[in-house]
Formats: sequence, structure tokens, C-alpha cells
Amino acid sequence: MKPAAGAFAPREASRARRRSRAWWAARLATLAVLLCFTREAGAHGARTVTLTVELVSATEARLVGDARLRLAAPGCALEPGPAPVRVLRCPGGLGGQPLEALGLGESVDLVLVRVGAQHGSLLTAHAPVMHLPGAAGATAATAMRFARHGVEHVLSGLDHVLFLVALFWQARRAAGSSLRAVAAELLRTSTAFTLAHSLTLATTVLGWLCVTGYVSEALIAASLVLVALDVPDDAPPRSARRGRLGRCALAAAFGLVHGLGFAGALDAVELTRGALALALLSFNAGVELAQALAFSGCVLVALFVSRSASGPTREAHARLVSAYVVGIAGVALFLSRVSALVRG
Repeated sequence: MKPAAGAFAPREASRARRRSRAWWAARLATLAVLLCFTREAGAHGARTVTLTVELVSATEARLVGDARLRLAAPGCALEPGPAPVRVLRCPGGLGGQPLEALGLGESVDLVLVRVGAQHGSLLTAHAPVMHLPGAAGATAATAMRFARHGVEHVLSGLDHVLFLVALFWQARRAAGSSLRAVAAELLRTSTAFTLAHSLTLATTVLGWLCVTGYVSEALIAASLVLVALDVPDDAPPRSARRGRLGRCALAAAFGLVHGLGFAGALDAVELTRGALALALLSFNAGVELAQALAFSGCVLVALFVSRSASGPTREAHARLVSAYVVGIAGVALFLSRVSALVRG
């Protein structure tokens, strides 16, 4: 019997998709090689310095830090000492006194503060003030500071933001046009991602797992490429349940890798176990808040596109453009970070 017309159409369509994907990947690699030689490697480009506060007495402390770091201490006297030492004198006692880093974002982005062997903090342009041990409400201030740093770390990192964009388009493709179904899909994949990155974040910061920074950043970049290749695929999964399990497993695997990157923002801060637990919880809360903000922005963009005159066509184009952007950035970052690792 002669096969019906169009019987081989699915097979031909599958071959066409594979050819298109191979050509797409080749273009990504070519452009990424060009980009690789125009940019230097780096996780997020943050310029970080360390400030050590050595308590001499109840009213005096030695501040040891980079000469670029400008400090202010209202109510106290800050006197220059032999470089790189400055002397802080507070007649009313050091406990509870504010210490502010001035001009963050100019020559310095982050300040890691270590106070003796018991306390530590992190100063950024949005949270440049810390209170020396003994301040009322210092615990809440520390929690807010690390939560804010978690938000900043995600939203200021191109790799993390692009990864979240790709996860959103995966969920949108799998769930269809129903906003409730998209939210349920995002909840499943983001929960798997969260549990996984929380695991590697905690184990790395606690010192139970040690991975070189460039290695973890290169793996994060590779995860961008893998997730980007899946975004434009319109082929339905073999079964809905297997598709959901596969996406959750993939998100969890990527979460393990991204947790190593999140840990890089905390592993230089030496804290006691109690303070470290607070820093971990607060930082992780900030990461989750940033993810929710990124997903919300993606939802708004998708709703705007889908409600336009040619919604489905424009949404398909937006999904394809997003895949290109994520894939190109992923390959470029991967090659850049691998080259930095080889150079040592």
C-alpha cells in the first residue's frame, strides 16, 4: 500500500528542526569566539576590598584596609596612622557606633568588614553603614544587609538574570497560554532550583565543599547554553509527567551549579556559626526575592506581547530572540572564564 501523502511530514519536520538547531549553535559559537576576545573574564566585575577592625580597648580600634577606602564615623575621631592603618577613637565606647564607607561604586564596590574573630559584615553602595558590635537592632540590620546583597547579586549578574529568563520561557512553552499553568510550572522548577542552590550555597560557605571560583562560573555559563538550546523547541514531550520531572531535574542540576556562584559572594566573609546562619538565611531570602522580581518582569512582558495584534507570532519571535541572547552570552562567558582558568 502506498503511504498517504504527508505521512513522513513529522519525521521531515524533526530533521529540519535538528538542522536548524545545529546551524543556530554554529552561529552562537562563531559570535561567542569574537566576543570572548573583547571582554575580560569575571563573575560580576565587583571590586572588593577588606577592612579589618582590631579592637584595642572599649573606646579605641585599629582599622586596617585598602587606601582607596574612605571611611566616616559620626561621633568618633578617625585619625590616620601608619599606612594602611587608621585609628578610631570613640569617647562614648565603640559598641553601637556607626561606621560608614564613603563613595562606594567609584573605586570600590564591596567592603568585607571583619571585627575581631567574632563578627563580620558586608557593605555595598546601597547599604554602606554598619554598627560596631553592641548596637541595638544590629541583628536586624545584618539580616537586611545580607538580604539586600542577595537581591543585588542576582539582579546585577548577567548570567543569573539570563538563566531566569530562559527558565521562564521554558515554563511558558510547557504550560501554554494559561497564566495559572505557567505559574504552577514556574513554582515547580523554581522550587527545585531553590532547594538545589541552597544546598551548595550552604555546604560551600560552611567549608564542606570547595570549588574554584572560575570553575563554578564556567559551569554557570555552560548551564546558560544548555537551557537556551531547549527554549525554542516546540516538540511536545512524550508525556506531561515525564516532561515535568525532566524540567525539575534539570532545574535542580542547574541549581547545584548556581549555588556555587552564590557562595562566591559570601565565602570571603568570616563570621561565627551563629552569624553565618543568619547571613545564609538572609542572603538566600534576597536571592528568592530577586528571582520572584525577575519572573514577574518576564510575565508582564509576555502578557504585553501576547495581547498585541499578532500575539502568538510576536511571542514566538520574543522566545527565539531570548534564546539567542541567552545562548550567545552563555558561550561567550564560558569561553572567557575557561580562558581565565587556563591562564591561572
